[in-house]
Amino acid sequence: MEVLSPSTESVDRGRKMERYARAGVPHYWLLDPRSQVLEPYRLAPGGYELLGRFGPGSVFRPELFPGLEIAIDELWV
Repeated sequence: MEVLSPSTESVDRGRKMERYARAGVPHYWLLDPRSQVLEPYRLAPGGYELLGRFGPGSVFRPELFPGLEIAIDELWV
């Protein structure tokens, strides 16, 4: 998981994401504190595919951890 900041967002969404994909890292999550959104990605044949955007009021249930529920509102408390 990467927590985005204005100074590193382009690196996290660009070069770092590409390197992780080439290395075969199966999941990559981006957490944006400014917009309070979690973006989970899963590695696909052509690179990472976005699985959804989870913002305030939503619950993220990662396929990687069955049974885990992450209430997005609780990340910002």
